[in-house]
Amino acid sequence: MKKNSLFLLIFGCVSLMLTSCGKSEKKDVDLDLEINLDTTVGQLASFAPMVSIPVQGYGIVAGLWGTGSSECPSELRKQLEKHIWQRLPNATAGEVARFIESTDTAVVEISGIIPPLAIAGDRFDIQIKPLAQTQTTSLRGGTLYTAELKEMSRMGGFDQYTKTIGSAEGQIFSTTDAATKEDRYYVFGGGTATLNIAVSMILNQPNYYVASIIRNRLNERFGPNTANAISRSEIQVVIPIQYRNQRLRFLSMIQLLYLSEDDALRKQRIEVMSSQLAEPQTAATAEMALEAIGKPAMTKLTELLSHPEASVRFAAARCMLNMGDNRGLPVLKNIAYDPKSEFRIAVIESLSKAKLKDVEPLLSPLLQDESFDVRLCAYEQLAGLNSILVKRVYVGGDFFIDIVSFPGDKIIYAYRKDNARIVLFGAPIICEKNMFIDINQVMINARPEDKYVSLARKRPSRPELVGPLKCSYNVEDIIRTLGYATETDPQKYPWPGLGISYSEILVILEKMCLENMIPAKYMEGPLTNAGGFVEKPPA
Repeated sequence: MKKNSLFLLIFGCVSLMLTSCGKSEKKDVDLDLEINLDTTVGQLASFAPMVSIPVQGYGIVAGLWGTGSSECPSELRKQLEKHIWQRLPNATAGEVARFIESTDTAVVEISGIIPPLAIAGDRFDIQIKPLAQTQTTSLRGGTLYTAELKEMSRMGGFDQYTKTIGSAEGQIFSTTDAATKEDRYYVFGGGTATLNIAVSMILNQPNYYVASIIRNRLNERFGPNTANAISRSEIQVVIPIQYRNQRLRFLSMIQLLYLSEDDALRKQRIEVMSSQLAEPQTAATAEMALEAIGKPAMTKLTELLSHPEASVRFAAARCMLNMGDNRGLPVLKNIAYDPKSEFRIAVIESLSKAKLKDVEPLLSPLLQDESFDVRLCAYEQLAGLNSILVKRVYVGGDFFIDIVSFPGDKIIYAYRKDNARIVLFGAPIICEKNMFIDINQVMINARPEDKYVSLARKRPSRPELVGPLKCSYNVEDIIRTLGYATETDPQKYPWPGLGISYSEILVILEKMCLENMIPAKYMEGPLTNAGGFVEKPPA
């Protein structure tokens, strides 16, 4: 599951298993170069370093109820005013000034990392920090307005001239660091890349002839416009749509692709790679090499579906599935249903490229498995394939609830990275009849004889009370009532809510589960590390 580690391992293994009848002769004249076609792309070229891009920006968080600050450095203020007018051209100078100077808003610094191989539209987590020189006390409950993100290494101060390569916006998630007791603020999936990071292969020996051979081979195997030789030393690669979710795997396959398609040599390669599937040191690379060969390897892969080793059967079935052949699904099903198998999670993850109609019957029983890791993984695959077995409810545009109505232990699972979502396993989950909770200015109350739950909220630093509102005892309805905004526009909001932030809702749900008001176990996913290792280079 650690994709970057797997990527390095695969690339390191290539030299251990590739067989070649000879090496390219070194000549200076491009057209006279004699190249041995029994050679892999990886023996002739390597990928240019693919690194993540730390990004930074400045913006405004609103909705802070007096915990913000009117302070803003003059240089940054000019940029923010310009940015606001671009989005709200009818705003007056006075309105813009009052917005920035309000203690209900705060000027913040935004940081994050655009991952390697990013494509325009890819989302990533961001971290938000109040500017150190301001009097902002908290960003809890706030919302980040749209801001620009720029490459951190190119920025100096509040640089307005550096090219914008991303944007950021969204509801703030707040948490307290257990070690330092300091508040941390994030927006899950709040960053959006606006650029495509080019993937380039650099030839070991610059040569137009070799570059054209590699380009033609990649386009032949993976489709037109996959590769373009832009010089005698560089080939630019575009990741095909079918591999957008397996980008590292695709690049590894490219390196394992042979230049020739001689039937005898190909048959020999298939035999060699198939035998290496049984060896832990070479299995991953061999599987991708077979996938790189493509459909000619299908006959041998079909034979391997009955191999005595489960690891080989799994590798063959997964390889076939990645090439659009689902004959290995029964093999994958048997492994996934075996509680003693070490490959259960890997098998479930391998189904991401299958068609929903083929895998939905396979995955649905796993939603009630005794292993929660298996249930969670099965849910993620079905949710990613938009299965009707996962009912999705959006709450105020800031987060969503996924309802998994299958038998099994009742669990409330909260995500704290990539996107804000709560999963209700074993739904419906019904609260106890007699309960009372008063936490973070939110009150939830129900007496044994009450037909509905009453919810109310005290506004921070304000005298008025929001609510009380009534809803059913269903946890889904309680979450929706907590999270929906207070507006009553029926087209945008099905019913009025208390406008509670996602992070505050998680605190409430955890407490209600711990005090047995909700008959379910509360669990949280790992917290994002956005911004945690991004340090601005010294000037």
